[in-house]
Amino acid sequence: MMVVIRTNSIVTLRKSVAFIALFGFLTITFLLLAAAELSGTAVLTKAGGGVGVVTAIVAYYIGISELLSAEASPVFTLPLGAFKTD
Repeated sequence: MMVVIRTNSIVTLRKSVAFIALFGFLTITFLLLAAAELSGTAVLTKAGGGVGVVTAIVAYYIGISELLSAEASPVFTLPLGAFKTD
């Protein structure tokens, strides 16, 4: 499972800063929840849940940004930190 997460993070390095943040937080969430499962510590479970909420907020932001930019004449756009492509 860790190999799949790392591969997704590497692939997103060319998309935008928002996607890097999303998969970075997702990796941390999975690591915390796996560590909580192995150790049985409730603190790690709560920390994994908190980071999971942050991950969901970042994903929501990306989704809203993509929906707004898909409009024919958008009222406003949300920045994703896109990298320049030559």
